Order: sequence, then C-alpha cells, then structure tokens
Amino acid sequence: MIVGITGAICSGKQALAFYLAQTHGFEAINVMEIFKIRLVKQRADRRKKRDASLTTAAKKPSSKKDAKEGTIAAVPSSDA
Repeated sequence: MIVGITGAICSGKQALAFYLAQTHGFEAINVMEIFKIRLVKQRADRRKKRDASLTTAAKKPSSKKDAKEGTIAAVPSSDA
C-alpha cells in the first residue's frame, strides 16, 4: 500500500510519516530529498560537460598554420 501525505509547511507531515512507520510498519520516503539528490547529480554532470568543452576549446589551435607547427600565435605589445 502506498500512502501520500501532503500539507502546508509545519503541518506535521513528517511526524505522521514517522508515526506510521513506527506503529504500522510503513516505510517513510521523502520524495523531496530524492528530487534534491537527483538535481545535484544533474548539475554536477552538466558542470563536467561544460568544463570538458571549455578545456577542449582552449586546446584547439587558432589556425591551420598553428596546428601544423604546434605554436601559439603571439600578439605584439603596444608599448613600442
């Protein structure tokens, strides 16, 4: 049997869940915690992908000549 408990903030939802778990053998599952864990994992995965693409983009040579020679183009200083 699945029982869903809903209600306003501080209305005793968790107290009722604990009561049902202790007295009637139900398993209390906090769905919000499951969503939070999943959201944190999704954000970490997106951050990894973004960081990997930024690292890959930074390693790409700026021109075909640079790719052949393996050099990085330098910008002259305006101090002259």
